[in-house]
Amino acid sequence: MLKEGVGMNYRFENGKHAQLTIDLEIAAAKSEIWKLLATTEGITQWFPELHADNLPEAGMLTFKTENGQEEMTLLEYVEGAILSFKWGSGRVSFMLKELESAKTLIHFKEQLPYDFTGLSKDLAGWMMQLERLRTIAEKRAFTLDKDTFRKYIEEIETLLSERVI
Repeated sequence: MLKEGVGMNYRFENGKHAQLTIDLEIAAAKSEIWKLLATTEGITQWFPELHADNLPEAGMLTFKTENGQEEMTLLEYVEGAILSFKWGSGRVSFMLKELESAKTLIHFKEQLPYDFTGLSKDLAGWMMQLERLRTIAEKRAFTLDKDTFRKYIEEIETLLSERVI
């Protein structure tokens, strides 16, 4: 199923894994987006719990919360273009494409097994985080819209319920 929003298209696929694919246009240079994805200074602006210290040498990102931290193995790293890492028992990937000098397309993909705890909330959470990334990159204020987040969760749960076992 393909959904369209303002500058964000997303597709959800039921298959061997649940897969969310998002294409997001951002009015910012590719190099600026890369800094927001591949450095702790950048990534914590839009996803405070995620840390990307010393990539690619470190070989991992870290998800830090008050309850502890989880290390996520770096799976693919192409400077300025591709960042992919383990996300729990799944995978998260970002691919960047410059559309114009100050316009970038992020192709985001998350794959998770169906038994992932909080699956619909996690998938919807990435949709919100990417909106947050866009507002940070475009130097606009971000406000968490809880109604939109709930709507995304409901849409994902409906799509998950259509899965043929």
